[in-house]
Amino acid sequence: MTNEAQDKRPHFVLSNTSEAKPFTAHTPGGGDTPHVPQLPRTQHGASLQTQLQTLKPIAEQAAATQHVMGLEGGVGLQIQFQSQPGIALTFESLANDTQHIELLSIREEGEYTYANVFVPDGKLAHFEKYVTEYLEEKKNKNGDPIDHRPLLDTIASIRSAELCALWMDAPELLPLNPDEAFW
Repeated sequence: MTNEAQDKRPHFVLSNTSEAKPFTAHTPGGGDTPHVPQLPRTQHGASLQTQLQTLKPIAEQAAATQHVMGLEGGVGLQIQFQSQPGIALTFESLANDTQHIELLSIREEGEYTYANVFVPDGKLAHFEKYVTEYLEEKKNKNGDPIDHRPLLDTIASIRSAELCALWMDAPELLPLNPDEAFW
């Protein structure tokens, strides 16, 4: 009688594809949290507010163009957040399920982290609220800060995402000629 276990799906059997390595568990709590320097709140908040105000007409134009094209879903703007140099961007805080704000991609380049986020039409106000609460040093009823400082102090700039910001393939494959069609 043949060995049924061996005959049954031989294409799933992988041999000599791994090797044992010693494992050391990380300490509970994930280790040290990176230090994020606190930026001058007034100047930094005003700068972020200005950048968001610059995005408003771009977002309105993008939504209008998308509606003219007949798009019913996915109407909005893709924006890019750039980290402070040498500081990891707390990108997890950029997405928001209830607002349908989606984190699309994260890329590290040199000492900067870039996060690309899809913001649906009319939802740019979500980030404006964050900056307003940051500037007002908002606190909860217990006096604990809820001003989004851990997120906003990691952000150096906010702008609309361009094709090169969304490009995830090898950089040399990015077409440089704007008239060149590509797939």
